[in-house]
Amino acid sequence: MDREMKVITASVFAFSFTTAVINLSSGLRVYSLSKSASLLSLATLVYNVFYTLASYYYGKISYHRLSQVDLIFSSFLAIGASSILMGTLNDPYAVVAMNAIFGFGAALGSPTLTAVLANHLMKDNIAVTRYNILVSLGTIFGYLTASFLGLLPLSYILIIMGAILLSFAPLAFMLPPKFRAKMRERVTIAPMLSHLVGKMRSLPSDMAHWEKLLSFGEVGREMRKMLRVRIARSSTLTLLGIVTLFTAINVFFTPMPAYLRMAGYSDNEIYALYMLSNFTTLLLYDFVKERIGNSEQTWRVLLFSVSIRPALFLLPFTLDLLSPKLVFPLLYIFVGATWAGISASLPVIMMRHAAPEKKGEALSKMNAMTSLGAIIGSFVASILSIWGISYTSAVASVTVLSALLIFREASRASID
Repeated sequence: MDREMKVITASVFAFSFTTAVINLSSGLRVYSLSKSASLLSLATLVYNVFYTLASYYYGKISYHRLSQVDLIFSSFLAIGASSILMGTLNDPYAVVAMNAIFGFGAALGSPTLTAVLANHLMKDNIAVTRYNILVSLGTIFGYLTASFLGLLPLSYILIIMGAILLSFAPLAFMLPPKFRAKMRERVTIAPMLSHLVGKMRSLPSDMAHWEKLLSFGEVGREMRKMLRVRIARSSTLTLLGIVTLFTAINVFFTPMPAYLRMAGYSDNEIYALYMLSNFTTLLLYDFVKERIGNSEQTWRVLLFSVSIRPALFLLPFTLDLLSPKLVFPLLYIFVGATWAGISASLPVIMMRHAAPEKKGEALSKMNAMTSLGAIIGSFVASILSIWGISYTSAVASVTVLSALLIFREASRASID
């Protein structure tokens, strides 16, 4: 491994290691200060809104203005500083506000790190595989480390993670000169949003080239076209299914750290649950990928994975009969398993709806819908969490069932 590859590998690992822990810890910190699941959900909503805004304006922020070195350094600086501030500030509303900076920094880091890796290796498929492995390992080791640090106050964990990422920020200036040039008008990553914590992350990814990370305009034109000609087009129904699915996912998982606390879980046990889910996804992802072949097989993987979610989201109703120490580990294992199928199949389905030169545009439309679903879901969760886990579970289950029905119709609809 050459020196440049070591720098890139260390940067990607540090980014995923710290952001995974900060994602979860910041919500727990808000809940610790406020004892409000609704305020925790509001923090996630703020993060998702600013993540989406930064993704949407990524091109205007970066193209011909900043180099990839500048973007990586800025991302690490924003995330590290916001994490330290979340650990030192004792006002829950101030911690909520810091999630805006955190979301902005995370949105800058994900695509840039993948672009750097792809440009260095010069092979997109290898870069995607390497990036996904590094992010998966970083996330798992981050949660593992946090589970051991869980005996410390949350403020200490946030300060430690922020300091770690800040210490890695200068590594950006060790990258080759080609990464210090102003960015050209294309980006090379299509992130799938995280299924946990309700906050957006890039795991796993598929490589494509396009000019905008989020194509809200293209989505709007496609929806209007379907309404005008009254044809149930597969790609349009798929987009509707995506926004519905990610609304359900974020309704369920946004307030979950607070619900776990209420169920008697300690912080280190909560970190262990999230590690368990991510580890399950990592174990099954390649297995699921091998099951994806033609269009029918890909749809079968997606429909099967989504069909399990309505029942999973109702598992909290069994808490009166079963121990929380049994219910939630089962929930997180099966969530990790089904996420492997969802994240492996959705990008493939979207790209099959597009011509080769339009694959990037198809993925950016998918990103727009996942972002919209994350924002809607975290907003709805901030309201439902006032009444508790039963209302959250019921609404999430009904919503994901609706997504399943839409996807099933999309699998039968006319292909574009």
